[in-house]
Amino acid sequence: MWPGDMENILGRLTNLNTDFGFPAGARPYIYMEVIDLGNEPIKGSDYFGLGVVTEFKYGMFLGEMMRGFNQMKWLVNWGEGWGMYPTGNALVFIDNHDNQRGHGAGGQNILTFRVPRMYKMATAFMLAHPYGTTRVMSSYYWDQDWQGGSDRNDWIGPPNTNGNTDDVTINPDLTCGGGWMCEHRWRQIYNMVRFRNFVAGTKLNDWWDNGNNQIAFCRGDKGFIAINNDGGPLNAQLQV
Repeated sequence: MWPGDMENILGRLTNLNTDFGFPAGARPYIYMEVIDLGNEPIKGSDYFGLGVVTEFKYGMFLGEMMRGFNQMKWLVNWGEGWGMYPTGNALVFIDNHDNQRGHGAGGQNILTFRVPRMYKMATAFMLAHPYGTTRVMSSYYWDQDWQGGSDRNDWIGPPNTNGNTDDVTINPDLTCGGGWMCEHRWRQIYNMVRFRNFVAGTKLNDWWDNGNNQIAFCRGDKGFIAINNDGGPLNAQLQV
């Protein structure tokens, strides 16, 4: 959509309703989906003045890295240093409903719930790192049928009974059942959401790496994370 038309439409929105607890003068939060891998005719930067924009290179780069096509040491300048949007303009995510199915940016290197160890590490890094506005995925399971490089079952909808979407089953450990994946309810992920909220407003400091796929860093004096994507243990003295 032409940015000028979007600006006209969004400019007509009223302030958020104070009856629902929003402060006076609060505006709607706007983000827009633009698939811009650097060679597209439609640029994400065309929409920066309207809100944040989806940064599809983010999940693609992290997926390639976690799968061993790059080394985690290079994350030292993650964000704008990798040619991605300015941090204030970027909506970042590991996967979404499209590239989870092999569509769009990243192909089969995109991480999903089907590779839980790498997915948890990538999500932990995303939520620990200050770059961008983060979005956590919540999805459901389907049986894949890969033929010719694409999933023939990519059209399958959520768990249902006779076409009616099933309620989400909540297990005693707070995860979901009944075919619902609910990645946002995985312990490692919701604890990292708490981490991100706690360290909000701090910068990244005390970066460390082993020259390969072990990294660690602090968020001010509030948070510390270490990630090991090497084949052996991480044994080092680190600043926390």
